[in-house]
Order: sequence, then structure tokens, then C-alpha cells
Amino acid sequence: MSDASTEIARDQERNKLYHYYLLALKEFLSSSGGRKESLKKVIEVAGAVDDVRGGYWGSKTSISSGLKKELEELLNGDKKAWAMLLVQFFLVDGMLSPIIDRKCFYDEKEIFNEIKNISPFKGKHIYLVNYGCGFVNIRHDFDALVQPTEQFIKLIIEDKDMKTYDADTYVIFANSNDFSGCEVFWLRCGILGVNGPRTAKK
Repeated sequence: MSDASTEIARDQERNKLYHYYLLALKEFLSSSGGRKESLKKVIEVAGAVDDVRGGYWGSKTSISSGLKKELEELLNGDKKAWAMLLVQFFLVDGMLSPIIDRKCFYDEKEIFNEIKNISPFKGKHIYLVNYGCGFVNIRHDFDALVQPTEQFIKLIIEDKDMKTYDADTYVIFANSNDFSGCEVFWLRCGILGVNGPRTAKK
């Protein structure tokens, strides 16, 4: 059994390597040609992150699993794949957390903005919506100044004929703080066996 200091050191090592992974990923996605070497680097660094075992707050990752397919989807402009990538900046040890409050030794805000600016969602504001049992958490990116109400978010999601409760998690991309031109993506559900969005409750 490891002591707390060892486990914390593993968390710090994982955070450092994950930062390098994001840099390699940004380089890969930004390059217009000669991606072979940058692809190799992304895969190598992802493997290094996954190799860190245990942790005090965190746990072993599996970034490498399905990575080549995910990278191909990103290069092809798959919006769901880009949405899944961008919301990773909202995750801290598997928990939904305000991106502005993320504690890290490295400036992930700059990396986030650079990756966002080469995504199909450049210039849009991001809202991550997590429905629990009797509550909802709404998180936003660095540039979003408006915190929408739960009822307003509900209307946006249900306008896309999706359900807005029972442990579903959504991400909303809005053109501006007036929420014009919203795009909504279902990400996951905490209920076993639910593998996609469900019809909105009438």
C-alpha cells in the first residue's frame, strides 16, 4: 500500500503528462500536413499518461483506448467528437467542476482556447449541463459571461426533442450570450443501459 505522499506525487506526474498530451494534441490538430510524427507523439504521450497508476485524488486513465479513431473523427470535423474533447477541460478527477476553478500547475486556459479556436465551435460559448436526481449543475467556459437559469437550459434542450432529467449530461454551444443558434449534444447518462438521448418529456 502506498502512502499519501506517493499517491499525491503520482497525481502530479499524471497532471504534468496530461498537460504534455494536450500540447501534442493541439500540435497534431493544428498541423496542415506532415501529421505522421505529431500523431506518433500524441499516442506516445497518451500512453505515458495511462501508465501512471493510482493517485490520491485521481486514478489510472485510459486515454489511449480508441484514440486513433477519435483523432480521425476530429480531423473529419465530427462535432460530437469535438464536443467530447472540449468538455474534458471541465473534468477534474471524473467530477464535473467549473472550468474557471480548475486547479493546475499549468495554464490549461490557453491550451483550451487554442484547441477551441481550431474546432467547429470557434467563437461559441460552451455550457456543460449535468442532471442528477433532483438537481442540475451548469458549468461554462472562460468566456461565457451569462449564467442561464435551469428553466432556460431546459427549454433549449427540449427544443431539440431531448429529455432533461434522469442523470443525463449535455453540452450546449451558443453563438453568443443571447443563446442564438444553439447546438446541443447528449454526452452520457448515469443510468445503466442508456446509450443515447431520449425523447423530451411532454
